[in-house]
Amino acid sequence: KLFCGNCGSPMTGASGTGKLGKKYSYYRCRQHDIKNIPKDELENLVLNESISFFSCDQEMSQIVDMLYYYMVQKNASERESRVPKSRLLELRNQRDNLITVIAQRANASLVDKLEEIEAELARLEAIDEEEKNRKIFTKEELRMTLQLFFNKDAWPDPEGQKSKIIKALIKEVYLFENHIDIVFNIQIDPDDPDEGYKKISLEGFDQS
Repeated sequence: KLFCGNCGSPMTGASGTGKLGKKYSYYRCRQHDIKNIPKDELENLVLNESISFFSCDQEMSQIVDMLYYYMVQKNASERESRVPKSRLLELRNQRDNLITVIAQRANASLVDKLEEIEAELARLEAIDEEEKNRKIFTKEELRMTLQLFFNKDAWPDPEGQKSKIIKALIKEVYLFENHIDIVFNIQIDPDDPDEGYKKISLEGFDQS
């Protein structure tokens, strides 16, 4: 996900040994002469800036609203896939029509058919009721989950959580001499070109 801001080439990981024998890892561009940048320092900078960006009240609220809308739509779609409304309507119409016919001229085959329809209708209505009552996260629960997701002190596996956050939030990172550009996966307002983007100065950052 890391690219050279000057030529657009993917930056590669490398390692070296300092004067005192200490090994260190860094990123470098094979196509363009740009200073090597320490791997851990860059990843932590990107991580911290991303968490800070999405943890502010405005961004957090927008993400919560977006996730909640997605969950409601997904729940409705799954309910429809398990119990199509058209099928329920069809069965109810068949039942009502059969009841009318049976009232005029009852016979065993029509009664058997009515029982089959009522059994199928009862089965689908039970599934539909179960789907309707399926619990989804409230907005407050979503907010608390996101806050926990971003809270470093609560991470049982820091390296694993760092990878999850980078994978979930970050689409691309472009490294320039004096700054980096982060392009996020989440763009709440597609009409705003700066919505899913953040520029971070590297002034005072340790590059070697």
